[in-house]
Amino acid sequence: MKRIICLAMGIFFLCSFAISCSKQETYATMVTVYTEQDSSPFVNPDMGWVFYDIAFPPHQMADESVFEEYYRQLKGKVNTVAVMSSWGYIETSEGVYDWQYVDRSVSFWQSKGMDVQLRIATDALLYSNVSRGCPDYLFRAPYNVPFQTKTESGIEVVYPDYSNPVYQEKLTDFLNEMSARYAENPAVKVVDLRGYGLWGEWHSGYEYDTMEKRRSVLKELIDIWYEAFEGTGKLLNLSASWDPILLEEDLQAETPLEFMQNSAFDYAMTKPLIAIRRDGVGGAVYDGDSGRFDKNFIEMFNASGKRLPFTAEYIGSGSGDNAFLDMYEESLEYCPTFSSIFGHDRYGLTNFLNHPDLINRGNLELGYRFIVDSFTYPSAIRKGGTMRLSFSLKNLAYGIAYKDYVFEIEIYSLSGEKLYSYPVESVQTSEIVRDKDYIYFAEMLLPDSLQEDTYQLAVSMYDSATQKKIRLGMDQDIDFYDYRIGEFTIGGNAVCPQFSYRTADCGNVTGEKKVDINARPGEKVQILYEIVSTERNAYGFAEKFTVEMDGEIYEIGGENGYTGQLVIECRKNCGQLTIQGGSGVINIPEIKIIEGGK
Repeated sequence: MKRIICLAMGIFFLCSFAISCSKQETYATMVTVYTEQDSSPFVNPDMGWVFYDIAFPPHQMADESVFEEYYRQLKGKVNTVAVMSSWGYIETSEGVYDWQYVDRSVSFWQSKGMDVQLRIATDALLYSNVSRGCPDYLFRAPYNVPFQTKTESGIEVVYPDYSNPVYQEKLTDFLNEMSARYAENPAVKVVDLRGYGLWGEWHSGYEYDTMEKRRSVLKELIDIWYEAFEGTGKLLNLSASWDPILLEEDLQAETPLEFMQNSAFDYAMTKPLIAIRRDGVGGAVYDGDSGRFDKNFIEMFNASGKRLPFTAEYIGSGSGDNAFLDMYEESLEYCPTFSSIFGHDRYGLTNFLNHPDLINRGNLELGYRFIVDSFTYPSAIRKGGTMRLSFSLKNLAYGIAYKDYVFEIEIYSLSGEKLYSYPVESVQTSEIVRDKDYIYFAEMLLPDSLQEDTYQLAVSMYDSATQKKIRLGMDQDIDFYDYRIGEFTIGGNAVCPQFSYRTADCGNVTGEKKVDINARPGEKVQILYEIVSTERNAYGFAEKFTVEMDGEIYEIGGENGYTGQLVIECRKNCGQLTIQGGSGVINIPEIKIIEGGK
């Protein structure tokens, strides 16, 4: 397979500090450990393969034993289940909501430790020759919401006029009901924004006379969904699908910008918690030469610094010996964090299970796969002293972790008892993209309770919301994903190495600003930054800031209020760097030049 590099920004982190050490009796050497990678496939939270559970009659699994059987087949291969239903199945009559099928599925998968995505469509859900979107009562007196009828795949489908005030009122009521029901459920991480078009895929819905009207209505739908889930912490997944065979000819876009605007994707991208998915990857996504621009959109999304996951859904069941392999390898071009199994649900599970090699590849390559590549620490330290150490993290997979997990340094007794843990707050796992090194420094004050003895250092990562441990791609776990680093001794006094740096002033930047740094080859330049404000480009993405040094240009991206660090190594002549703020404002509170490249 060809090597694919995800189009995303890499940022190096370095917390530098001056260390003050007096002459002591004992000299502590600095130990550097290079870890061994674990090449086995495994599943983690918030990533990987997704199984669809159909939570409406007559497709709901019959009894607990059927649920258990599917869980047995999925265990160790899939960690996420998308629970599928529609508004029309749930609101059985006006104001009466029957959540029993959805609740049953959510409860079962949650009890098995699985993550849950709510895949609830509010427009036409066409499944097994039945179409059910919004409740039928909306089309009858006294409401009489206007609608259009189309034939989709030989089935009559009804699309409501989404601009109708009654429709919008009832949609708001339903989404508020769903939001309140699952807002506090930590297993429900993602909600699909399936509010327009066939399967809620954002194409081929109710047709409006003008593109301006269509765009206005789509923006209203986005607002209704977003306001219902804003503040819940749930991610909204908007389907970025643009199918010519399902779309009227006069709605076809001729440029990438028209594509974005016609679907209001540019507006959706201004919403911090809206991510995208593509329903139909594997031969269904192609470039503008055929009138399609969603491929460009996906690539812009991944390169934008928005730091949210991309979800790939496969189309059809495939044909030919390499059909599933071809679909999977195409999906990697878009750096997916999530990907549906082949065939989506239990009716297609056989296709998935018959391809163990691809299952394993997905559990090696989808989403995130973090490793501690190297770890440097002192071999000895005095009792109650401060341990100063550094380490580097890498992501070996193609997608991202869309949230920040807690990274902890831990101290164990040699007998295996966990005695102390220290969270490294500077680690932001949502920043860590494929093919980049991320370097961190930390200062860990040892508690007085640790007596003079030899101890084991370890590291771990976990989700603060669910307390689930994150498995790292390294060998040598102590106990359930706590990973051994090496031993050190507490006792006596130790002389520690000296780190030194120079600083340069910067402050707020609007437009262009040049900063004298006078860095030498081999030295590292650490730039701390906060994005105060940023303008948006025509595509709805926040514009990036740039740093130019030594003839190279580095991009900094993110939403307002985002903080981070950029570390650049001087290679030739680095007397000055240029920060380009554009029309936004970026605050650079500190620039440090780490002398000698230390």
